[in-house]
Amino acid sequence: MESSEQIYSYFLTALRHFVSLKGQNFFAVSTGRSDAWISKLLKPGTSKKAGFDLQVAIANAVDLGYENFIEIGRKLEKVISEFGKGVDYTEPKKNTDPKRGMEFFYEKLNKVIEQNVKLKQRNAELKNEIKDFNNNISELIKNIMINTKPPEGIEERRACAAQIDEIFNKCQSI
Repeated sequence: MESSEQIYSYFLTALRHFVSLKGQNFFAVSTGRSDAWISKLLKPGTSKKAGFDLQVAIANAVDLGYENFIEIGRKLEKVISEFGKGVDYTEPKKNTDPKRGMEFFYEKLNKVIEQNVKLKQRNAELKNEIKDFNNNISELIKNIMINTKPPEGIEERRACAAQIDEIFNKCQSI
């Protein structure tokens, strides 16, 4: 079970994310607080904390509800911990761009999306290659049947047909 401190950390991570998208003033206006108050809330190491009602109001300001807002913070922290390699992008440093953490996240996300698109394209190419291979095998079998002496006797023909069926079924299963 997650501690209240961990859940609050998820809240702050989600809030930093949405502040980078919508601006600090958006949340100040939406919650009736001042920009300075929101700024103090976001400041690393601050003793200023948002009460539960304010957290709910902030989550509702972006039409997510509290649980979804916390879940976004949880997922962002997971991604940041996986891709951040020890760098804490959730807390902006002095004299740095506070959006850098989210830019890093979006860069990584875009790379994953690009890889996914490339894999889908390669998958389609491979399916076409397999289809072409099956067609070539079918043509080869037809040519063999046309250019070879037909088997004599019913047993020989059945054995030949069974071999052809086996080869064809193997090709179809590829």
